[in-house]
Amino acid sequence: MKKTFIILFAQLILSSALADNTVQWVGQFPKEQAGPVVELFNSKYAKDYGFSVEYTYDEKIVADMINGTANAKFDLVHTKDADFLNMLGQNAMVAPLNIEATRDWPMQLKDSDNRWIALVKRARIIYYNSELVNPADVQTYESLGNSQFEGKLCLRQKKAQYTMGLHSFFIGTWGEQKTAEVLKTWAVNSAAIPLIEKDLEGVIAGIEKGTCLVGVANTYYYTRHLAATPNTKVKAIIPNQNDIGAHINVDGIALLENSEHKTEANAFTAWLLTEEAQLLLSEITGKHPANPAVKSEKLDKIFGQVGFNTTFDINEITKFKNRALEISTEQGLK
Repeated sequence: MKKTFIILFAQLILSSALADNTVQWVGQFPKEQAGPVVELFNSKYAKDYGFSVEYTYDEKIVADMINGTANAKFDLVHTKDADFLNMLGQNAMVAPLNIEATRDWPMQLKDSDNRWIALVKRARIIYYNSELVNPADVQTYESLGNSQFEGKLCLRQKKAQYTMGLHSFFIGTWGEQKTAEVLKTWAVNSAAIPLIEKDLEGVIAGIEKGTCLVGVANTYYYTRHLAATPNTKVKAIIPNQNDIGAHINVDGIALLENSEHKTEANAFTAWLLTEEAQLLLSEITGKHPANPAVKSEKLDKIFGQVGFNTTFDINEITKFKNRALEISTEQGLK
């Protein structure tokens, strides 16, 4: 009885200590995505690390942070786009992360000043109707403007965050003139298609239904489509493998300047980049692991070894996005 009491008392003390030393993480991952990752850490590692983690899903709080409004409650913030991560840094909301394992990561996966680090990544690629389109005809972003696809190109609306990111990538790699030329052909080929607001329900579903022959969407939407429609006629192409590569974007994490648990927050971030955590997060979200050393067999089977672009600093989406929207409008995109 006495021994049992001592054990229970010790567990109570440990639980109290962990509760008093909790890293508060807020983000745009839905609870069902971040929750299992946090649960794994708390159940398996919190005791050894000496702290626990609590996750809050709150789009409004994250949006306020992106716009420069502090929230003293939180230590870490997740956002789903490099533009948002960069804006956090520009608005002096974050402190540098100190993660040894990311020292040599490329600029598509880590801010050069360590203001953010990627957790998972995705590409914005081409999809086509495999029953009606020869994959040889859709090997590049430019090919979507060919006349054979007039009236059959599905594109997400020009003001969508992911669309502006892709067009910003074009400006940063091709320059404004070629970007305008390509988007003009896209506008012609998509003119007959009603406004599309979503990748999965709009672009990919449009190809499946026959409304479109080709389209552009993020990779993780296709993994969801495959889960729901295993015998789909929609197939994926990783474009421009012989030149600029596929446009990459990331979900990332940043350490808030006003955090009172910076050491613990850095330790948890480093754990999120381990193989165990990366594979779990990848499996839940359908996005590729950010850690270059970690591979998802499931996603590699679907997409192959994705040739992500390695020259465009995705922080520059913030720099180019307004001009990207202007060019899209000038060229007639919806």
